[in-house]
Amino acid sequence: VGHSMGGMLAPRIDAEGGNYKGLILMAGSPRTLGEIMLDQNEEVMRSGKGLLQWYVKTQVAKISAMFDGMYDLLEKLYEAGYELVLATSKPDVYAGQILEHFGIKKFFAHISACPMEEADTTKLDIIKAALELTSVKNKSEILMIGDTFLDVNGAKECGIDSIGVLYGTDGPEELKSATYIAKDVEELKNILL
Repeated sequence: VGHSMGGMLAPRIDAEGGNYKGLILMAGSPRTLGEIMLDQNEEVMRSGKGLLQWYVKTQVAKISAMFDGMYDLLEKLYEAGYELVLATSKPDVYAGQILEHFGIKKFFAHISACPMEEADTTKLDIIKAALELTSVKNKSEILMIGDTFLDVNGAKECGIDSIGVLYGTDGPEELKSATYIAKDVEELKNILL
């Protein structure tokens, strides 16, 4: 049998009446079958990573929306001298693109996001990184604004106050440990300004 795929058929050929005592592969690999299979699996994973990155990019763009009044609020905060830092679990390669898409990147001094290569990055890690980026070091002057329990809990673990916004992902029950609650952008503006 001249091809390794043909060699895979040897047991079937033998079962159909052949009288084989062994198998000789003319173009066999010097590597073990386990090494070959491992390499093939790694190649599948590498090609899958590209597909995953494409999928994440398209989905992140679809689910990212800006709420009514948010542009004006960000502009007012920026003009009032607030240092805005985005702390997002979205992949780092897309976070800036999303801000640019909505025309609000100019309002943010820094972006702390999830590195694409580090899937095990937690929201707490991202918040800690954001705190390292900001020039504001007095934690009583820092507020985390978020729409999930992870945002509020991460802020609490870092020793900073938080505003849970009810116009995002989680509801009042998940955000009840926030320092403040805002049901819409107008309430958020009243808390901040």
